[in-house]
Amino acid sequence: MFDLAARYCIGGLRGDVLEFGSFQGYTLLCAYHAFNLRKKAGNRRFIAFDSFLGIVGSKEGESFIDGQFSASKESFMFSNFIAGVPEDKVVIVSGSYEVSLGEEKDKTRELLGPTKAALVHIDCDVEVPAKLALDFVTPYLQQGTLLLFDEYDLNGADNKKGERAALRAWLNEHPEFDVEPYRCYHTAARSFIVHRQ
Repeated sequence: MFDLAARYCIGGLRGDVLEFGSFQGYTLLCAYHAFNLRKKAGNRRFIAFDSFLGIVGSKEGESFIDGQFSASKESFMFSNFIAGVPEDKVVIVSGSYEVSLGEEKDKTRELLGPTKAALVHIDCDVEVPAKLALDFVTPYLQQGTLLLFDEYDLNGADNKKGERAALRAWLNEHPEFDVEPYRCYHTAARSFIVHRQ
């Protein structure tokens, strides 16, 4: 999917790659190499948001529980080092989403500086952090931004659970945006193209 996403973005979409839920860095390094393979990483940044505490904010009935998929920031950095991703291409925003994307979002935005999102990968697994990610990234979305949700169809595709519930809630709050289905890329994952109304 990251190969297709890179080709899509290279077709005229400027901006950075933002990933929410980076774990040990494997998907972010796939994104970097997909762009770099075409010599089009250019001055794009690859921005990783993770608490490095595993899942936080799961609700009863969702497919994951708090604490799953915890990894250290050091393991993330080591994965990128081994895969040859230059340090200056990756920005790491670590800390709980309630703080970094909520209470201190202005501070985080100041750290990032001006940016637009070409590609947003939401791999938060459960609703609460996925919704925080969508709320945070809203000002960075542009016509054509590609949104990837890694667990969109989990929980029996229940509209009241997980990343699916987060997207529905976000769309209800932001009538200025719409999303168009783009690709399904594994059993539970879907991608969407963002449209500004």
